[in-house]
Amino acid sequence: MTGQSSDVRSVALSLRVYQLLLNAYPAGFQQEYGPAMVQVFQDCCLRAFRQSGTNGMVRLWAITLLDYLRSLFEQHAQKEIGMSKSQLIRFSGWAFILGSFAFATILSGSDALAFPGSVISAILLAIGMSGLRARYGKKAGGFGRTVLLVSVIGMMLYYLGLMLLVLVALLPANRPQAESLVSSGLWVLMFGGPVVVLLGLTLFGLAALRSQPMPRFNWLPALTGIWYPAFYFFMTVYVFTRNGVYPGQFQAIFNMMNLMQFLTLCVFGAILVSDTPPEMAPA
Repeated sequence: MTGQSSDVRSVALSLRVYQLLLNAYPAGFQQEYGPAMVQVFQDCCLRAFRQSGTNGMVRLWAITLLDYLRSLFEQHAQKEIGMSKSQLIRFSGWAFILGSFAFATILSGSDALAFPGSVISAILLAIGMSGLRARYGKKAGGFGRTVLLVSVIGMMLYYLGLMLLVLVALLPANRPQAESLVSSGLWVLMFGGPVVVLLGLTLFGLAALRSQPMPRFNWLPALTGIWYPAFYFFMTVYVFTRNGVYPGQFQAIFNMMNLMQFLTLCVFGAILVSDTPPEMAPA
């Protein structure tokens, strides 16, 4: 009896939390899919708890939260611009193209332009990754689908962590130490958001070389994703090993790498736009 009571309490608590999370979805999505999602989640909870106890529930929640963040992002994106799944895929191609223009601000020499530009670029690239997953995820295999999802969620968590770091740094007791850390190189974290997404695109590209999900140019995702991360990691190592000094002597190389990032994103986005199927079921 005690085991059954614990089973019921754990499942009931998980269901209440899950139902609260569903409130973040658009109202129309909740009405159409909410009851079925709750029922499926309840069945999964019962099975996970009976098979593996608390550990099973933890694993289930980890998987559920990853899928929740991904679908929440996609549903709100679709709601805002009223798009079908096919339209999301087409728009994601344009998001890659628009995101490429934001990289021009990163080397503008002005933090007032560069930081907002990097954030906007990361958001646009995340939208692009969602459409890429919708279009080629099934053909890309488990690793390809997962890395696209993790990169989008990772970008959101990156900025959440950065916001928390800034809030802690703004506390009066922490300001002197925070200013010292920023001047010694911590400022590079401001520009790391696009790196998370583009690394996901690079890894997807490596998977695409094997699974061949795209009708052509399956080498392009890896080539597209690598430029800015390579630039960022080189700059980060240099800055931290030289007390915050920017490597200006490599500016010409950096400009070339960012130009390649711009061009490959434009080409990749154009291919995704052109390869959008005319009709797909809503996401």
